[in-house]
Amino acid sequence: MNIFRNILTGNSCIRAFVRIFCFLCLTACTSDGECRKDVKVELITNLCKNVYDNVSESYIEKTLQVTQDTITVFGLGNDSLIANEISIPNVSLTLKNFSDTTSFVFQLKNQSPDTVNFICENEDNFISLECGNLVFHRIKDVQFSRYNIDSVRIINNYVAIGNNGTNIKIYFRNR
Repeated sequence: MNIFRNILTGNSCIRAFVRIFCFLCLTACTSDGECRKDVKVELITNLCKNVYDNVSESYIEKTLQVTQDTITVFGLGNDSLIANEISIPNVSLTLKNFSDTTSFVFQLKNQSPDTVNFICENEDNFISLECGNLVFHRIKDVQFSRYNIDSVRIINNYVAIGNNGTNIKIYFRNR
């Protein structure tokens, strides 16, 4: 007790050191509470059709047409509507963190719905104290029904923060 009293009442240099030490200890562990990273981990899906070109006499890849091909996308097992009658060629999908299979339904306007199952290997990644832990995914396989989907191609099987390119291309049949 006498030592503590001597530090507080004694040499001003020691008092200053103790005050600075206490201040640093108290402020070093505080967080601003914000996650400063882009924390979206999304599977980028490009929606396409193979169309026969009479000039080149071969099939060419075309994205779904904005005015003709509207699509509805929702997740199976979680009642989440991802896109409702959208007419854009790309859809961002979030894969399940605690399951190796995530399923979505894709339905072109006035057509039968197709189910697409993404089979993934999940990988835990510590980002920071503020951001916590994120799960990245490595796509191992894609299974799908074939009512309107012709084929599925994996472009980039690694789904992580800041994916800038397409991960999957889904090719619909020409009807």
